[in-house]
Amino acid sequence: TYGHLREAADELNKQGKKVAHAHFTYINPLPRNTEEIMRRYKKVVVAEQNLGQFAAFLRMKIDGFNPYQYNEVKGQPFTVSSLVEAFTKIMEE
Repeated sequence: TYGHLREAADELNKQGKKVAHAHFTYINPLPRNTEEIMRRYKKVVVAEQNLGQFAAFLRMKIDGFNPYQYNEVKGQPFTVSSLVEAFTKIMEE
């Protein structure tokens, strides 16, 4: 999944869209600068292959933080094309 997310971010940047990618290697505790980094962006998307537990965790830990969510529970990795499509829709909202 990490590779697909990185590739999707690269593809969106190639298309001229300004996006960034963050990968957490651990979440408990969250890295100290997590809130600072997340608040730099107008929109943050948390992509997960579950029901959104990490997005819920971030909302609980960062006061007033409400990320967009992209969740798929299929037992298969994300595809770059589905990520690019979903993220493009979110950016256009």
